[in-house]
Amino acid sequence: MVAVLDAAPARVLAEADGVLADRDLPLLGTVRAGHTVLLVPSDVEVSTDGHAGRSTPCSVAELPTAYRQALAAARVARTRDVPLVRYESLTGHVLTATPETRTVLADLAVVRLAPLDGTDLTETLRTFLEHNGHAESASAALGVHRHTLRARLDRIRTLLNTNLDDAHTRAELLLALTAALP
Repeated sequence: MVAVLDAAPARVLAEADGVLADRDLPLLGTVRAGHTVLLVPSDVEVSTDGHAGRSTPCSVAELPTAYRQALAAARVARTRDVPLVRYESLTGHVLTATPETRTVLADLAVVRLAPLDGTDLTETLRTFLEHNGHAESASAALGVHRHTLRARLDRIRTLLNTNLDDAHTRAELLLALTAALP
């Protein structure tokens, strides 16, 4: 796995070398773009007084992807002001985890969802989208009759001038709603 840390590189490399030497393993690390980058076994804990990100376990061929995962996780750790974020913990939240992407999605939410402001339709839409566009399960989750849900969805379609049958539209709206969460 790859770990990216934003603490003092010399100290991080020295500490990592000590931990790995105790296990008779070599230190494989470098400093890149101001971050310390380490290649460590997945059972080695990475600790820092700064912020760190950790990739999923990987093969040598997957190192470029693992580096990007660890870097993304480190950015989230910095944003959340937590010491360590594991990339796998971001599943389902990667797009809304970084401030830049969240800003774009929040702007999208303002534009796309404004017609729903002041109505109870936002929760209906969120529930429908979180149930993958399945009206039956969404109506059960909302505790309303399926005909009531369908009437609400028709109103949402009209207000947003959109096609809720389109998977791409539903994905965009769900991301916008997620970014709009406080």
